Amino acid sequence: MLKLDEAACHSVNPRPSPGDPSLRRHPEIARLAAAFGLRNNDVRNVEPARATPQQRNTVIASYLGGTLDAFDFLILVFVLKYIAEEFHTDVPAVSDAFSY
Repeated sequence: MLKLDEAACHSVNPRPSPGDPSLRRHPEIARLAAAFGLRNNDVRNVEPARATPQQRNTVIASYLGGTLDAFDFLILVFVLKYIAEEFHTDVPAVSDAFSY
């Protein structure tokens, strides 16, 4: 989330100057500011958003959950042959059973 200083929102400069220190420090903010038509002083006091520990942990947990889900499926693919042998059938029949 971008935080703007109230006093900085009343600028008359339509474009940031090339030597503006805030543009050198945060080029991604300068690019977004130009895309949304923000003025020079609108960008000057903006800091990049930081994720809270809870947000960071949520992203890590969802990534690991997806990884474990993919790993389970991979293990299932490797054991399909043995499951088919156990039930005296062929591999396509077993894989069809898991797809429903």
